[in-house]
Amino acid sequence: MRVTDIIRSLDSHLTRPVILAEQSSPKPSYPYIAIKEIVSFIPTGGRPSNYDEDLAEDINRVSTSQPTMSLSLTAYGKDFDNTSGLIQQAHDWFTFTGYRQLKEAGYVVAEIQSVMNRDSLIVDDYERKRGFDVILRFVHTQSRVVEEIKVVKGTINNNPFKKEVTIID
Repeated sequence: MRVTDIIRSLDSHLTRPVILAEQSSPKPSYPYIAIKEIVSFIPTGGRPSNYDEDLAEDINRVSTSQPTMSLSLTAYGKDFDNTSGLIQQAHDWFTFTGYRQLKEAGYVVAEIQSVMNRDSLIVDDYERKRGFDVILRFVHTQSRVVEEIKVVKGTINNNPFKKEVTIID
């Protein structure tokens, strides 16, 4: 699940549209929610967990870490009540209602911030905005096949040798 999948899941839960922020497409009518991906991959401190899987001839080296991603959600509207109610529903989805959907997609909420005022003055009137940021944790796995050398042959001081060993990079 990436941001677009989160948007689809949240959109199906709410009664108003949920869109990806900062797009050139026309905006829906008020109220609506826009989601912005602030940081898509925040590495965790320390080293990832590494392990090897034996294959028939070689070794599959696997590295696993638990990075996070940061999203910012903002409800847009013409009045305080609509934007406040809508953003609270989204906040509830991340903290409780959408837990199963996020979990099935491999995400857990690592941190969720308070709902804050994000109003903007547009000419002589305000666009009412309320929003919050959420940090999601997920598992990131990488793998690569490395050649396993089973027999080493060579010479030391003009003496040939052959040794059974396991050497991986």
